Amino acid sequence: MAARGWTESAEGFASYSSCSGLSMWWWFLWVPISSVGFSIWFKAHWKRWPATIVAAAIGLVIQTYCDRIHVLRPISAGIGSFAVGVFSSVYGRVLCSASSADIVFVGIIQLVPGSTGVRSFVSLLSDELSASSLTMSMLSTSISIAVGLLLSNGAFYSEHRRFKLGSF
Repeated sequence: MAARGWTESAEGFASYSSCSGLSMWWWFLWVPISSVGFSIWFKAHWKRWPATIVAAAIGLVIQTYCDRIHVLRPISAGIGSFAVGVFSSVYGRVLCSASSADIVFVGIIQLVPGSTGVRSFVSLLSDELSASSLTMSMLSTSISIAVGLLLSNGAFYSEHRRFKLGSF
């Protein structure tokens, strides 16, 4: 190993103590790329791609801001999903579109990994959480996302639209 110039430190060869994560500014580069990828996956029309990018960015910005406020941290995913649902409902009403489900799907898929997957598993691996608190974190995140979407749907409820589209 000395031939390659590697030196072992006191912390060990595979120490991550000097590593730091990516800046938050990189997220704004990857959100449009992943939103377009998810739009392709859900077979959304290319004219809807800007709306899916905006929905994902709205969800990310609101959830990131709510995570910084200690009181709102448990329901940050719910607030983000409410914002994504409101945006997709407004987008559907303005363009008289029958369905804006693909916009909601892409926005919510962007919320879930940041809410539960990455944060909870990193905390579990660093011995900050136990398996039961990881489970409770996953349940509370999924419930808050569902409640946020339910509230956003209730905010833009229409009897005419209900009977016209055949939903109950």
